[in-house]
Amino acid sequence: MNIKYYTIKNKNKLINQILLILFLLLPQVLFSQPNENINYYLQKVEMFEREGNNIETAKYLNKLAFLFLDQENYDKSLDYFNQSLIINIDIGNKNAIKSIYTNIGMIYSDKEEYESSILYLRKSLKICRDLNKNDDVASCLINLSVPLVTVKRFKESNKYILEALSISKQYSNIKLMRTCYGMLSENFKKMGDSEKSSYYFNLYASFQKKIQNDQIIKNKKKMQEVKMNASKIVADQETKLKNTENSLLKEKKISKEREMTIGLLNKEREIKELKIKEQKAQLKTEAMYRMFLIFGFVFIGIIAFVVYRGYKQKKLANLEISRALEHIKFQNLNITRSINYAQRIQDALLPRVEKLKRNFPESFIFFKPRDIVSGDFYWFSETNPSFSRQSSIIERIKQKGSLNKVITSNDFIISAVDCTGHGVPGALMSMIGINILNEIISRGIVEADLILNELHKEVRYALKQKHSENKDGMDMALCVIKEQEKVVDFAGANNPVVYIQNNKLTTIKGDRNGIGGEQKETERLFTKHTIKVDVPTTFYIFSDGYIDQFGGNDGRKLFPKYFRQILLDIHEKSMPEQKEILEKKFNEWKGSNYQQIDDVLVMGFKIS
Repeated sequence: MNIKYYTIKNKNKLINQILLILFLLLPQVLFSQPNENINYYLQKVEMFEREGNNIETAKYLNKLAFLFLDQENYDKSLDYFNQSLIINIDIGNKNAIKSIYTNIGMIYSDKEEYESSILYLRKSLKICRDLNKNDDVASCLINLSVPLVTVKRFKESNKYILEALSISKQYSNIKLMRTCYGMLSENFKKMGDSEKSSYYFNLYASFQKKIQNDQIIKNKKKMQEVKMNASKIVADQETKLKNTENSLLKEKKISKEREMTIGLLNKEREIKELKIKEQKAQLKTEAMYRMFLIFGFVFIGIIAFVVYRGYKQKKLANLEISRALEHIKFQNLNITRSINYAQRIQDALLPRVEKLKRNFPESFIFFKPRDIVSGDFYWFSETNPSFSRQSSIIERIKQKGSLNKVITSNDFIISAVDCTGHGVPGALMSMIGINILNEIISRGIVEADLILNELHKEVRYALKQKHSENKDGMDMALCVIKEQEKVVDFAGANNPVVYIQNNKLTTIKGDRNGIGGEQKETERLFTKHTIKVDVPTTFYIFSDGYIDQFGGNDGRKLFPKYFRQILLDIHEKSMPEQKEILEKKFNEWKGSNYQQIDDVLVMGFKIS
């Protein structure tokens, strides 16, 4: 009884001592860092320099540089990195040179000397490309994009981030993809492009959520493995204890048999020996079990801490994402309201379709903007000025020395125009185009080529393109229908006209110049083409939105050849039927797997 009490007492005391030691040593084991000695590294540098060991010399120079970097002594750190760089260049160690360029670039970024930072990070990127290590190339691209954002060179930064994103997609590196999407969202936010910022933020949030969920699953698996291992160890210990008990019972049984044949003295001695063995076995088993419990609890505690910290971080991240999404929803609502209002303004500026139907009953307009407002627009106008109006125009043209033809008959002008961009920017360009076209016609300029010549000049003037970097403009096809002369004059800026006579389809291409934009030639003049319409003729003018749409089984563009075949197949049907067929085939081609990529405009009219 005394021996048993002593064992339990010592056991509790030993457990308390071990737990106290672990409690004091665990933070040092988990969080302590070695104390580096600058003098020791300097001695190493001198020793290896004397021995001519360049590799070890460069190694300890790098260690010195990192020590001073930790102390935020950037000048000392740069000095030692540059010494190491010279040695590594001599021995041709490209991996080391690349790392040193990266470190120097980061230090200059911390010193807010961003141009120097960009210079060294570009050098690091070049070596990465030479070594053909895609993971390192992606990291270098991300490093280089950071100081470029600081100096507001957003386009260059986005270029490098998108290249890093492409590499990360090739190797399915979702953490790097998440980083790229987050940086792109921030960049476009700073550039004022809330649409793209929201797009990339949504991608970032999706990848962040996936990574967090993967980490939780991983932690759960680790916990399950720990529990399984713990159960297995406990089961093994219980088996060992059971075997030990069985062995002790056998030995007790043998000792009893011996007591019957041996004297009482031998019996007492054997009993004492058995008790000692039993105590030793029990102490050994208890020690093993105790150590297992201690390390098991410590390990489970560490895992629990990691899981809890991850849970808190996820909770905070989800809260931030929820707030950001609410803010984005509010912004999107305001933007959508503004765009809807802009649509009403754009619709008011477009000519009324009834005017086209009044002059050409056999006609249709298939108009399908990609967004709420459109960069494509249709335009048409009658030409029937008064005589006094013509006289004043003729006088003004004479004063300018222009040869522009002034209208003297009631002709009709119709045009399909595709402005730079789509959505709000394209809609603004369309409003500029509509106003200028109305102004040109009011001045009496009605010849197809002269309208395009004048429109080009006015667009460049309105957008100040002669003195700015603005390159916006428009592509268009314009027809002037002259009923008395039985001809249609056509002029095009990049866009063609398609007409069908006697079941034969003909395409006339426009000039390879757009309206507005950069002008390198001295003067931009457009060509007029005259088409006789002494037989029934169906005309089609359009933007490139229909032809460029991706779809079908292979996800390719529709292309002009297939589009012209559709027009040839349907040209004898009524105009409402033609419009319905064109819309149906467009939707079938696009299907549900592809989004509409551009505004769509197709106009058709028949001259009988």
